[in-house]
Amino acid sequence: MQKSKRIQLIYAYIKEHKDVQINDLSSHIEASQSTIRRDIKDLASKGLVTELYGSVILNDKNDTDILIKQRKSMQSNEKQAIGKKAAKLILNDSFVYIDAGTTTKTMIQNIKATGCKFVTNGMDIALSLMHEGFDAYIVGGQIKPITEAVVGEFALDYLRLLHFDIAFIGANGVSSLGYSTPDEKEGLIKRQAIKQSRKSYILADTTKMNKTTSFIFAKEDDAFWINESENIE
Repeated sequence: MQKSKRIQLIYAYIKEHKDVQINDLSSHIEASQSTIRRDIKDLASKGLVTELYGSVILNDKNDTDILIKQRKSMQSNEKQAIGKKAAKLILNDSFVYIDAGTTTKTMIQNIKATGCKFVTNGMDIALSLMHEGFDAYIVGGQIKPITEAVVGEFALDYLRLLHFDIAFIGANGVSSLGYSTPDEKEGLIKRQAIKQSRKSYILADTTKMNKTTSFIFAKEDDAFWINESENIE
């Protein structure tokens, strides 16, 4: 089989299964594991896959940010379920960070805890917290129009001064490599917020599972993933 054809078949199989063992690929393509590994290195050099010990995973790096107005209508039921679960984790008198995003926003109407202070980098979230009567603060910095998130060095410097009891972070990808987002600037804010928090939770529906976008901001064990399917209570 020609190398170009073999690589096409390998990539098609990885795209379908997301996370694949090398020996499974070898059996499927009917080629030696050493040949498969060489072909995978070609795919990895183009940023299409990531080679791990004994396996290879798909990189969904072509995912890009979507306008916040569009995202509000996507997986709305799942987001509401996630928001209800997350809100129950907030205890009275907590210092809380809520990341920008449409999933994290669903928490606000479900928060029952009292005496809390909230910090966010989401303009929409700050307004919602204020309208609900919560004690809310927004970080300063550059406003990213697509997601209405505040990013940049000013925002990072502000976060470094704070120590949260709990943080709730959005993600575009959840995989064995960790939690990811398409934008480095937003990723750095997420990473810093997790670093400044005693407990951190990732809020993302299961359509984000087995996806890895451009910037990995946290490892799997840096935060607990809340989705619509699993019971966290």
